[in-house]
Amino acid sequence: EHKDLLGDDFDGYRGHIYRVLTYTMHFLKETEFRKAIEAALVYHDIGLWTDSVLDYLDPSYERAKESLSASFTEEEMELIKNIIIYHHKITAFEGDNQKEVEAVRKADWIDATQGLVSHGMSNANIRFTYEKIPPNGFYETLAGFGPKLHGYNVAAMLWEIRKIYYL
Repeated sequence: EHKDLLGDDFDGYRGHIYRVLTYTMHFLKETEFRKAIEAALVYHDIGLWTDSVLDYLDPSYERAKESLSASFTEEEMELIKNIIIYHHKITAFEGDNQKEVEAVRKADWIDATQGLVSHGMSNANIRFTYEKIPPNGFYETLAGFGPKLHGYNVAAMLWEIRKIYYL
């Protein structure tokens, strides 16, 4: 659905989604909410492209809500919302579907930091995942969003991006 929008960034973002899903399922083992998690991951960063903002969590959720509300239950939509809004949370998430949101939160931190933050995931597992699902320029794309949107105004970048992190 977003291939044209993402253009050259499509393979990198798709790889990020698959790596985060891989780590998530490692933490969860099983869940009745896998389809909702998969849907949330498709949208969790999409606001970077759809709304061209560094404060992209709310826009990402709005795009998910527009596209997914008819296909998921109210409980699943709440899970999708919590995954999208809190996937950059620095401390543990507490709330409905805590197990699933926490698994995704940890998984996204692993991938976004390229394993620097591992949340107990072994380096061997992280390396293996990168070998099977390569980055395809994803990290360069992320690093390029700030300058693309704000030139080299580092203060503007930091001011906007600060809103995506929660304690």
